[in-house]
Amino acid sequence: MLDTSKPQLCLRQHIQGIKAALHERLHHGLWIPIQKHLIPLGCQATLPRGGYFVWLRLPDGMNFEMLDKSIQDLQLDISVGSGTLFAVPGQPAFHDCLRLCFAHYNPQQLAYGIQKLAEAVEHTGSRKY
Repeated sequence: MLDTSKPQLCLRQHIQGIKAALHERLHHGLWIPIQKHLIPLGCQATLPRGGYFVWLRLPDGMNFEMLDKSIQDLQLDISVGSGTLFAVPGQPAFHDCLRLCFAHYNPQQLAYGIQKLAEAVEHTGSRKY
């Protein structure tokens, strides 16, 4: 007779562990650092109710190309992609948005990335275009 209770218990524990890790990454890796470093600079974000991404809207008048130039000029050790990569053809291009993923990095790495991103946002905001 096959007893499935132990495998089911292991799967349930695994899922709970993954959920706890993702919650930690989202809240301590992204959300709290975003509130601390990026919201005061004029960025906007909404806490997701699911998925692995936080959408970040850049301050008024700032777009991805401007921000990317600052990241390169400051030689920051971060890589970001424009929201336009994730836009549906024919819809608004999200040129002023970034999609931040919290699935792959630990909370400390994510928080470091947000601090560096804030440096780039601040630098971009101080430039004259």
